[in-house]
Amino acid sequence: MICLLLGVPDPARDRLVRAVPDGRFLAPDEVADDERAAVDAAFLWDFRDRSIDQLLGRFPEIRWVHVGSAGVDHVLGPEIQRRGILISNSAGVFDQAVAEYVMALVLAHAKGLLETAAAQAARRWAYRETRRIGGMTMVVLGAGRIGGAIAAAAAAAGLRVSGVRRSAAPPSGGFESIVAIDALDTVLPAADYVVLALAATPATVGLMDARRLARLKPSAYLVNVARASVLDTGALVEALRAGRLAGAALDVHDEEPLPADSPLWAVPNLFVSPHMAGDATGWEDRVVDGFLDNLRRHRARKPLATPIDPTRGY
Repeated sequence: MICLLLGVPDPARDRLVRAVPDGRFLAPDEVADDERAAVDAAFLWDFRDRSIDQLLGRFPEIRWVHVGSAGVDHVLGPEIQRRGILISNSAGVFDQAVAEYVMALVLAHAKGLLETAAAQAARRWAYRETRRIGGMTMVVLGAGRIGGAIAAAAAAAGLRVSGVRRSAAPPSGGFESIVAIDALDTVLPAADYVVLALAATPATVGLMDARRLARLKPSAYLVNVARASVLDTGALVEALRAGRLAGAALDVHDEEPLPADSPLWAVPNLFVSPHMAGDATGWEDRVVDGFLDNLRRHRARKPLATPIDPTRGY
């Protein structure tokens, strides 16, 4: 067995070699021409790497691709879908870390922690009252594993949480209600916090656009931990600069790393972080654990633990 490694860091590669001594884990340029037909799997580490679709022509026997991220939009090219290649992701690795990060942002906003930090840096005594989040309303776009973890954490803190997904579903976990995407416009006006945690698919591109941002009340706060494509960033910036929105936090961006000259760094009431919400200490080991689980299943011809439906994108 030969598994193609794409961007897998050396410590992770070393673990794979130790865990599967009868397997071979090679980068594309390490595979000899007469070995290409023996490559039947690929492990793509970085969600920014979109090379897999082009590489498939060189490796005609690849039947399974595992990605080291929750999102899989970077691997859903035409060739991978045409060949019916199995796809699995790292579902479950990032759920709790993202939920904790979202709640940190929500609390930092409600308690004015950034303003307090700025006042401390200026040696200024800035007493003021802050808000409680108990009883407030959160709308989470995306009711999958990450969205569910966010809802559970928010509900535990006393928020009332509505979920939005492809189709309506009975309340579950921390969600008081789960509505279909067609009903999104009806739940946005009540939201104190809106969290984007849905998969990037053709159907979700620009989902949170200028029209929907305008449906939010001026005191609302928006958090994007999904993909930049689901949000019209320009419309968000315009709303923030005009004071039509209390604030926002972006952990994902149209260009990453975000250039030093990006105007986003200086937008008022916008918190910018470097795509780190899910990367809690030890995440690399957990990604490798998930891959090894799926690798054992793949070799045994058993169903994968975290399969992806390429027609849905999640």
